[in-house]
Formats: sequence, structure tokens, C-alpha cells
Amino acid sequence: MLSRLKLRDFRCFAALEVEFSGAETIFAGANAQGKTSLLEAICVLLRLQSPRVAALAHAVRHEARGFVVDGLFDNRRLQFYFGRERKKMALDGVEQRTSKPWLEIARVVYFSNQDIDIVRGAAEHRRRFMDFLGAQLLPRYRTHLRNYERALRSRNRLLKTGLSARRQVAAFTEPLVESGTQLMEARASLLA
Repeated sequence: MLSRLKLRDFRCFAALEVEFSGAETIFAGANAQGKTSLLEAICVLLRLQSPRVAALAHAVRHEARGFVVDGLFDNRRLQFYFGRERKKMALDGVEQRTSKPWLEIARVVYFSNQDIDIVRGAAEHRRRFMDFLGAQLLPRYRTHLRNYERALRSRNRLLKTGLSARRQVAAFTEPLVESGTQLMEARASLLA
């Protein structure tokens, strides 16, 4: 259970500290006061990703260089700094080189008004939802996703230069197909 959350320069919050007690917490307030941003910050703290935006840079408060989310989850201290040039994670005061131990601590379910787009909107909304779930539920999902995205970005970058030879572009076909197939199979198992 999340028992404490501290924010600095996250969305509309210059600084905020919240203590949670009990099994349920309700946020109430007028529009545009930060209720959704607070929930987003919890997702960022526990999953290192936002359910609202693909790039965490969009969550940095206007004119700030980066944000900090810090909290206690089951007596584990999680500290995450995200800046435009770097990011830093510390778990129980120890800086982490990879996100693996961090992501094994907690799971998050997040639904919002915009989630109607999962049903009505473009396919990208469904993929993003599946990726958010898959990264939490399937051990190798995040690796498959990152490998696919890396191969796709590299291949597309070559194509955009206009100078790329067919062999250079073709070199990305195998990793793209392999990781794409693994990702498709993982998504199919999630749906089942």
C-alpha cells in the first residue's frame, strides 16, 4: 500500500506532500486542481511511466528542468527524478541502474474518462493500454516492447535519410519481425 507521496515540479504542483492512511482514499475538488495529475504521479512513481502521455517530459511543470516523485510503498522508499537530460531512480536510498527491481514492487490499475478511447479511439490507445498492463503482468513483455521499438526507430531513421541502401534497411527486418511476433503473442495472451 502507498503510504506517502511527495512531488516536486510535477504537472501543476511546485511541491506537494500527501500521507495516505487506511484502505481507501478519495480526492475531491473543483476542476483543474490536480486530482488527475496526482493519480498520474502515483502511476509514474510505481510504474515509471504515465498512463496519460507517452513522453514523461510532458509531466514536468512549466519552466522547471525536471520533476521528482518520491514515496513509500509497503515500507520501500521509491525516489524517481526525471529531467530532460537524465533520469535517476533510487530504491531504499540505493541508486538503481535498471528498472527491473523497481517494477517488481507494485502493480497499478488506472482508468480515466479518456479510457473510452480504448474502445472508440484509434488503435494506438488500445496498444498503449495493453503495453501498460503487459509490462506489469508478463515478465518479458517490456523487453519485447523495447526491442521492437528500438528496431522500428532505427529502421525508420534509415528510411528517412533517403540515402539508405536496401541491405542496411533489410538488416532490421529480422529483429523487427522477431520482436514484433513475440509482442503480438504476448498481447494475444493478455487478451485471452
